Amino acid sequence: MIFKKINKIKILLTILVTIIIGCSSTVPSNKPMKQRNKILQEEIVELKGVNSAIDIINVARPNWLRSGVGTSSNISVYQNGMYIGGLSELNYISVQTIIDMKLLSPSEATTIYGTNNMLGAIEIRTR
Repeated sequence: MIFKKINKIKILLTILVTIIIGCSSTVPSNKPMKQRNKILQEEIVELKGVNSAIDIINVARPNWLRSGVGTSSNISVYQNGMYIGGLSELNYISVQTIIDMKLLSPSEATTIYGTNNMLGAIEIRTR
């Protein structure tokens, strides 16, 4: 009788350990998670066939240009904190110079850069 209880406990423990091991990740991930509103240099370096800031967005975050922010060509673009124009300016920013890119919501853009940013903004830091 005691042996049956011990065997049941062993079986339950074995099942529990198997479940715990099965649910844990065995491959550590060294890659940082992609941020929805930011593109970091580490991610940019891994992109293939990109030459400009607009290429990076089209490959890495195409939703920036389709969702509420970025649907209009009048979205503001800032490079190192200075206004440089609209989306067309992204064609002239080389991949090699970009540190990171960030999509700002209309409220963020208005708070940081003023009321002329009602569609949001794309902020680019370069070297």
